[in-house]
Amino acid sequence: REGGVLSEEIIEDLDKAFAKAGVNPARVDVTINNAKPNRPTFEQLRDRPGLDMFRSISIGGMDLTGVAYDADGNVIGELSYDWFETDIRHVAPAGTWTDAYRASDRFSRKLAKTLKGS
Repeated sequence: REGGVLSEEIIEDLDKAFAKAGVNPARVDVTINNAKPNRPTFEQLRDRPGLDMFRSISIGGMDLTGVAYDADGNVIGELSYDWFETDIRHVAPAGTWTDAYRASDRFSRKLAKTLKGS
């Protein structure tokens, strides 16, 4: 479930960033190497009854790797990027994947910029 939520966010962020930058790779492969939620996921709540959906918070973020290809299958850009919040005080109003979404947005904009420069 959570992988699908993150994948959808990454696809949306890439589409927006590519459109804004005016780039259109034929294919992009993205790997989520690590993702940490700010609040417990449903699976974590089920597995650990002591967690609280609203009061349990943590530093979140995501580590991503992406490779973009042209229509002939040639690599036209690559990017490895990670961002994790460093201050627990910024997490209080966050949703489950707020920091991971922020990492996805930044990754997408950086990959678009890399492709625009190539």
